[in-house]
Amino acid sequence: MPSQTVNPPPPCIPGLFTDEGSNNDTRSWEALMYWRSDCFVYSVTWYKERSGVQHEFLHFYISSPDGRHWSTVIAERGKVDGQPGKSDRTASPSPFSSRSTSDRVAADMVFAATLGTTGATGIDGRCAPARAIRLHSLTFPDGNGPSAHQLAMLLVAMSTVKEKYHLLASQCYWFSATGFKALVRLFPGAKAEEDIHSKQKGTCYGLPIPFASVVDMVCTTYEEKQQEIYGGVYHGPADPTHC
Repeated sequence: MPSQTVNPPPPCIPGLFTDEGSNNDTRSWEALMYWRSDCFVYSVTWYKERSGVQHEFLHFYISSPDGRHWSTVIAERGKVDGQPGKSDRTASPSPFSSRSTSDRVAADMVFAATLGTTGATGIDGRCAPARAIRLHSLTFPDGNGPSAHQLAMLLVAMSTVKEKYHLLASQCYWFSATGFKALVRLFPGAKAEEDIHSKQKGTCYGLPIPFASVVDMVCTTYEEKQQEIYGGVYHGPADPTHC
């Protein structure tokens, strides 16, 4: 976990640095992060929950503009209601029935709060060893990771490429694997760590869960959006949003 200072106090940035925490779908979060080219991802960790259907999600630490404070962030895919992993954990007793494997509305959500605040308690609690297993992690050199806006664009690219939740193609396992692999490809040079439990990724109690391999498509969609918005020119920070 990165360290942070007490003074000056952390900024108030909607969708990223808030005491109470925030939750947004990926497209809403991308709109909030539009000017956040001054906040950078320090690390990303791929987690698997120990209970239920062993839901998988990605956790990020993102720096404040002055680099002295951190936001703790979870991005994940669920179904319909957008509760963190709820839909996956409440799968039907026969998960491979025709109803369960049919396309459903996907809820691709981002939960964020200022590290050390009340809002961060629930987010970081989900990553506690008693509740989740670390599978893989990436730590980016200073300033070489994606900005908050670049991360948001990548998450939207994933939501665009696979809009529907499908148990055998585009579920939480797909979301976590695709996001992690895309970050490795798009932002090379990060320090990678593979946990001893890494072989459990994409499985439910040892049973491999199939999912679509579309990393190339996601990266292309992201790069097209990057070129459209940035045009090869540094984007910000100008006119930043504030609480």
